[in-house]
Amino acid sequence: MQNTFANESFLDEIIATIGADPLEFRLEHISDSRGAELLRRLGQLAKWEAHKVGNRGHGGDVLRGRGLSYVHYELSRTYVGIVVDVEITSYPILTFPDVPDVIIDLIDRPAEVPWGAGEPACAVVPSAICSAIFDATGARLRSVPFKPQDLKAALARV
Repeated sequence: MQNTFANESFLDEIIATIGADPLEFRLEHISDSRGAELLRRLGQLAKWEAHKVGNRGHGGDVLRGRGLSYVHYELSRTYVGIVVDVEITSYPILTFPDVPDVIIDLIDRPAEVPWGAGEPACAVVPSAICSAIFDATGARLRSVPFKPQDLKAALARV
């Protein structure tokens, strides 16, 4: 999980610096057909709209951002991708009615040996949230857990 957070967060910083779209950049630089299939399906499922990341929160009281993370995990056996949408608010505590939709799309490959959906799926979450926060605010968080005081400090540096 730590490696994925570091790798994907750094890649997101590179993508933001060159002004590229996170999904398009990954698709342009991937040579693995399974990984490319995952990224294309992820883009369709998330209704991805190409954009340059960083500080696109649209102003107002609530800033919105979107982050993407992908990993080819554990000895090349599992592929996992995620898109996360965040809203930066006064840090409310969510109750069950507030829990956002979680949509899971498993790619059926019956001719191949299955290799996990637990730990690999968790590995991409922190980096996607980090990227979405950056997309919304222009502030980069570089360690987890994400605490309100860390976000406030990062926002002060923007």
